[in-house]
This record gives sequence, C-alpha cells and structure tokens, in this order.
Amino acid sequence: FRIVLIHHPPVPGPGGERKALRDRAGLRAMLAREGAELVLHGHHHITLHREIPGPHGPIAVIGVPSASALPERGDHHEPATWHLHSIEAEAGFWRLTTSSRRLDPRCGAFIDGERLGRRIARPGPAQ
Repeated sequence: FRIVLIHHPPVPGPGGERKALRDRAGLRAMLAREGAELVLHGHHHITLHREIPGPHGPIAVIGVPSASALPERGDHHEPATWHLHSIEAEAGFWRLTTSSRRLDPRCGAFIDGERLGRRIARPGPAQ
C-alpha cells in the first residue's frame, strides 16, 4: 500500500492557482503512470476527499483541517480535526477506512466525525 505525503494537494482547491502546487501536472502524470493507493495532504486546512486517475483505478486524495485550528479565531473553515486511516487486505483489494475526530468547541473535546470506507484495487506483481 503506497502512500504519498505532500503539503500542497495535487487537485485544485480553495486557495486558487497562486498558492497551488506548481508542478501539479507533473506529479499527477507520474502518479497516473506509477500509481499509489493514497495521497495525503494539508495546506487548505479543510476536509477534502477527491480522486485522481491511477494506472489500476482512482487514487484517493485526502486533505485534513489543521490540528490547531480554533473556530473562535475565525481564521479556519473547520475546527481542529485529525484522521485515522486503517488499511486491510482483501482478495484483490485494499480496504481503506478513514475515521475523523474533530474539536467540538461547545465541550472543548474531540468527538467522532465522519467515517468513510473505500475499496482500492490491489495491483498484481510487477512484470
């Protein structure tokens, strides 16, 4: 299971082109050719679930809000959030489950957020 960690996302986002990954097209071309099962990124400080083309099917692209975002400061769209990614092997597939925990400003504690699951094709041995 190959995970790519980058700061700027390989997809367009709310920051506009001025703050976008400069070589986004090159990175996406390399991922489309070589593959990966998951791309994790930050930068936008919002939850983002997208897909980009890969050689064996779509590659999941997941962004997360800042772990230090405080809603009362007014400088972030979402309160502090973190993700837990669980990966399990299935016959011919990977099962990726992403569980989020987010800061609830009403109680000042982290609470369960959304839980998303997806099946990702497992490529066979390299030829």
